[in-house]
Amino acid sequence: MVAVAVRVLLLACCSYAVQKFDIRTKININGETKSEKVEEEIADELRTLFCEEELQPAQLVGDCKVLVLDTDLTEKDSSEGTLKTYIGDATFKVSLEMEDGTSKSDLKKDLETKVENVINGNSGNDGSGDGSASGSGESSGSGDSATWQNTMIDVLEPFTDFESDTLIDETVSYNLIDITSLNYDSFVVCVGECKDEGFWMMIAFVSTAGFCLLTGGLSCLGSRRIRQGSSALNSLLLLGLIGGMIYVGVVEKVNWKITGGFIGGCVGMLVLVNVIGCCNSTKSETKVKSDEIEEYWDDLAKRDAEAKRE
Repeated sequence: MVAVAVRVLLLACCSYAVQKFDIRTKININGETKSEKVEEEIADELRTLFCEEELQPAQLVGDCKVLVLDTDLTEKDSSEGTLKTYIGDATFKVSLEMEDGTSKSDLKKDLETKVENVINGNSGNDGSGDGSASGSGESSGSGDSATWQNTMIDVLEPFTDFESDTLIDETVSYNLIDITSLNYDSFVVCVGECKDEGFWMMIAFVSTAGFCLLTGGLSCLGSRRIRQGSSALNSLLLLGLIGGMIYVGVVEKVNWKITGGFIGGCVGMLVLVNVIGCCNSTKSETKVKSDEIEEYWDDLAKRDAEAKRE
């Protein structure tokens, strides 16, 4: 009996196996708040957007949590007694539990299609050819059906007790977030939990800077040509890293404050490796001078020997 119970428990656990994903991006804020807890309202609207409505993944089977990581909000001037209006942006993370076997590419394709639908004003959740078909000829039929239903409800409402809202499609409105400001290129999708923002950029910067310092320091032991070659190689590496950081900042995968700090560090390293490549080694100069002196005395000795022979 114990073995049977263990097997049943293992089967139950395997059947509930899920694949966890994290999504990090940002969205513009422009709207009125209903209370002083602005971040909670933003999180609620984002939860509705990603977990219940337009951007809900097709393979979502478990929890869907939203966490607001950072906000940059400015309060508009408003008169007393009116709702406060905020503009700015918010960076957030969505944690999803998807069907077991869901790949990262599947989730990214689903998000890309649905984000395009949101930006283009299509509210369909399918994001495929069927959704486009339903948005053309079939949509007119559904609209006529809804109108007919509303007409019948108006006629029968005095004789019935049910709520008329149950048959009327409700459109979701967002007071704070601007869903059309979403940019798929700024989505960071991670299997499991995403690292802190800028983590991989820090790894790239530290690795490249360490390599440049090591090769630059060793080149000081060689000739001037070796130093210049090392400086050129390190400069190319740093310029490539700066270009990659600028791209990541432009598509807003990483905050510009973090990106700008690492770009400044790369520029400092670029100046340093070029200074190393252009400076002259005192040791090499001293060696050259001593060699010239030795050659001078050797020539002088040869001349004296030739003069004595003559």
